[in-house]
Amino acid sequence: APCSGNTFSFNLSQTTNGTYTFDLTQTDLAGNTSTATTLEWTRDDTEPAPPMLTSPDSPHHSKTSLVALTGTCLAAHEVPLSGPTTASVLPFSFLLAQAVDGTHAYTLRQVDLAQNVSATLDFTWHRDTTIPETPLVSQPASSPFRSNADDLVISGSCEPDHTVELSGADTQSVLCQANAFSFTVQ
Repeated sequence: APCSGNTFSFNLSQTTNGTYTFDLTQTDLAGNTSTATTLEWTRDDTEPAPPMLTSPDSPHHSKTSLVALTGTCLAAHEVPLSGPTTASVLPFSFLLAQAVDGTHAYTLRQVDLAQNVSATLDFTWHRDTTIPETPLVSQPASSPFRSNADDLVISGSCEPDHTVELSGADTQSVLCQANAFSFTVQ
């Protein structure tokens, strides 16, 4: 292409992924040719895999105001984080901060050097600092309870999906299901 106004331009087109090498030289009116400068173009339109979350699991439940979010990604790839906090780091490690209880949703993607963007990896953090209600004991009906039986059944009501823990002379824990819990102490 002739040089006009100290600039030149080539429009190159390739539809196949790969690495393409080009040498550029300049020739004057007397036929003298410059040394070549080399340009390498890597055409890549392949979507990378999403990043992998290693810690913590999603959804994550905690009562703290900080969560360290870590995972793995491909070398030289960027992992942008979007949600209530937006950042981008290499390698993949974020310290998330929330001062307010609630559900906080984040999205991570992996971006390669050609700016191809992966599918999303979603992370949900449920921050909850509210202390649950005390479980209500319905059996035995009174305390202190006196009995000549070998076993004691302790049961009552609780909040669904909360863990009810028994401690003292015996240690057990159960997941509250259908608003009820039950322990058998032997």
